[in-house]
Amino acid sequence: MSNKIYYKLPVWNGVKKEKIKQKISVLEIVESNIDGIYMQKSKRVINYKDEYTHMTPLKGSKYIRGLRNKKMQLLKGRFKKHHTVLEIGGGDSNIQKYINFKHLTLVDPSIKNKIKTKKNIEVYDDFFENLNLKKKYDHIILFSVIEHIENLESFFKKIMRNIKYDGFIYITTPIIDNQFCRGDFNSLLHEHTYYFTNFGLINLFNKFCLKVIKFKISNDCGYFTLKRKLKFKNNNNFIRYDFCDFIKIFQHQLIRFKKYTSNKNNLVFYGATNGLNNLIFLSKIDKYNSNYSIIDGDITKVGKYLPSSPKKIQHKKNLKKFKNICISAQSFKDEIVFENFNITSTHFK
Repeated sequence: MSNKIYYKLPVWNGVKKEKIKQKISVLEIVESNIDGIYMQKSKRVINYKDEYTHMTPLKGSKYIRGLRNKKMQLLKGRFKKHHTVLEIGGGDSNIQKYINFKHLTLVDPSIKNKIKTKKNIEVYDDFFENLNLKKKYDHIILFSVIEHIENLESFFKKIMRNIKYDGFIYITTPIIDNQFCRGDFNSLLHEHTYYFTNFGLINLFNKFCLKVIKFKISNDCGYFTLKRKLKFKNNNNFIRYDFCDFIKIFQHQLIRFKKYTSNKNNLVFYGATNGLNNLIFLSKIDKYNSNYSIIDGDITKVGKYLPSSPKKIQHKKNLKKFKNICISAQSFKDEIVFENFNITSTHFK
């Protein structure tokens, strides 16, 4: 049995107005030095230093607005006018509109010339790893950051030099427990250098004496409020998964997808996602069953194409035309089922 998740996959960069030739590259995921955290071993194909491009657009969709609102709830009521704040990955939100602060530092290669700088705001259009910030902050915000960094442990060592004792760190990051357990190809992205289970994140936080103050999971994303302590160890009661089991699940899921789609007519996929793009590419479905459609609830995707498919993305108003419905946006299954069928996904077959 292989000890890695290994696929040649399209490099995801969203849906397109016209059909394009995709860039295909190896994605190889292995175990890291921290138990329960996995890392990309394959050669990096996304060079942020040359052209910083977010794989998921930061504006213009209901999904992004909802995600931003959830992030802001994590910060609500915690910031005072005398506090100092560091946000790394500041291109993700215009944070100064939502919090109080005495001084705010924003670090992100993508925010150059995009923010009106005030006296109490400083902006670095660079990577945090390249900087040598001298300040110690009351709060550090890491929204959708730690899954992208090059070296997890050296990054956190540097973070510890910039956070005050009893200071707070706010993290959002994908949690792959359920995604990997169901073989969700949406979770496999060249953009992500690290893949976190709950068990692995607690091990990471314990390594740096970060106390978990608040934690929740929504749509396979973890939202954490952490407090830096001199000495602290969180209880780790989460499941420790065997990585070899994940490898088997992904292999089995691809086989199931091919089997299910091989004899289905009037078939529609709900969710023009990276995962569906991966499955269409790997299964070569258009060679054995081109009688399928793709629907999405995000109006900004309608009329465009998944790079792996010749099918135009349709509006969800057409959903009732189809007999066989596959929800490809698995992390949002509950919302999709409730909005379109007025039932919970527990009862959805």
